[in-house]
Amino acid sequence: LTTYPYTMGISASNEAKAQMDRVFKMLDPNKTGEIESGLLLNLCPKQMTETVNSLKDQNGQVKLAGFRESLVKSEVSKEALEIIAAKLRIEGTMQVITEPQLKLARDLADAGQVHLFKSWDKNAAQEGKAKALMETLLVCNQKYPGGLTAYISKAKELLAASKAGGNPFEGYTPEVPVGA
Repeated sequence: LTTYPYTMGISASNEAKAQMDRVFKMLDPNKTGEIESGLLLNLCPKQMTETVNSLKDQNGQVKLAGFRESLVKSEVSKEALEIIAAKLRIEGTMQVITEPQLKLARDLADAGQVHLFKSWDKNAAQEGKAKALMETLLVCNQKYPGGLTAYISKAKELLAASKAGGNPFEGYTPEVPVGA
């Protein structure tokens, strides 16, 4: 029986341990115990770039045991694990979505929108669900100034301000439009 010294961001729950095991199985399908650092960088949240780079060897490989240990110790590890799992699901749909859709999906996962990809599997890709979702999201992304990640950032900012008692309309005076 393997035990993990979960701390900080990863709880010691069986669910967290099972999620960690599932993600690492997907990261190491050939059971080599390592992964190419460039691939891992594509899968990790951006704030883990320094960690991944510090773990790579002279051949550009990262030992997965060392990476697992760094996740366990990291304050962002639960969120990072969710992002990695979402990006692995996204990578599984590469044959059906376009490069701009792939980039948007990765960006949305980095923005914490991992729930969008929880149901993605081979069937979702084959049935066209992933492609349909990404086509819709790409249209939305193009219509909002700065894209969906800007929308998400603004929403988080407004929610935080509201929670702190702020009012985004402070300083404005309501007026009835002419002709109304």
